[in-house]
Amino acid sequence: FASIEDEKVDTELLEVATALIERKTSKFDASSYKDHYSEAMHALLDAKLKNKKVKRVDTEEDEPRPSGNNVLDLMAALKKSLAGSGGKNTPAKTAKKNSSATSKTARTARTAKKTSAKNAKKKAS
Repeated sequence: FASIEDEKVDTELLEVATALIERKTSKFDASSYKDHYSEAMHALLDAKLKNKKVKRVDTEEDEPRPSGNNVLDLMAALKKSLAGSGGKNTPAKTAKKNSSATSKTARTARTAKKTSAKNAKKKAS
């Protein structure tokens, strides 16, 4: 990394980034997090200390673990997407088709422009 030169920093962008970091920074409140693993481990150890024959401890908790409402199964979403399209047009194929169509349109436009320029020259002479 010694060969990489430092670039001049845009002071306006640096000020914006610093302000954003300062606005989003807050004190860490560990009490808002719950260590489920540690609690389960302590319950297991306590049960084993009380009764040496215990092999398993009930893991059902009084309160359910928190879960997000916006969690998606990405693999299921991908499969559904592929099933909906029939798997025929992958994004790469579609992009390739679109780029070739765009280049054809551009060529047609250039040809039309040249033709109209030639016609204008003929009319002028």
